[in-house]
Amino acid sequence: MAAKCLVKVKQGRAMFKLCNPTESEIFIRYNTILATISDIDISCIIPLEQHEASVNNVETGRDRANFEKSPIDFDLSDSELNSEQKRQLQEFLKTQRDVFATNLKELGKSDRFHKIETFESTPIKMPFYRQNPVMQKEIDRQVNERFVFVVIIEKLIFRHALFFILYHG
Repeated sequence: MAAKCLVKVKQGRAMFKLCNPTESEIFIRYNTILATISDIDISCIIPLEQHEASVNNVETGRDRANFEKSPIDFDLSDSELNSEQKRQLQEFLKTQRDVFATNLKELGKSDRFHKIETFESTPIKMPFYRQNPVMQKEIDRQVNERFVFVVIIEKLIFRHALFFILYHG
């Protein structure tokens, strides 16, 4: 399995890491093509070390004066934390208040956009394939963990009960 990555091409060759998510050995022959390379638009490259400030959230001082972020009360009563851990978590969440948005005004705006290249080809239909046992256990665990929010609505129509099960996934 290979992910999308940024590499430098040197003398017509590029190197990247592969991951084998299965438990079996996979042999790759020499000169096997494993990836495709595409050019990157130079305007999309953003250096990690920026010497000048980049402002993506345009907010005037008047808007900030009228809008102050109110503290959020996180309910930790159902958690398995002790009182000291709850206090530490509440303190951490209060210091990181700007990460959480309670309304659309708190989300801000950005001038960044992501370009997805679709090329001029038809979609490829991939057949179903089974996961290895380790991956299947992890998938089942995550599905069961997320299958928390279940709503059952009953309607009696012609003496039959219809059940609509909605889950949050």
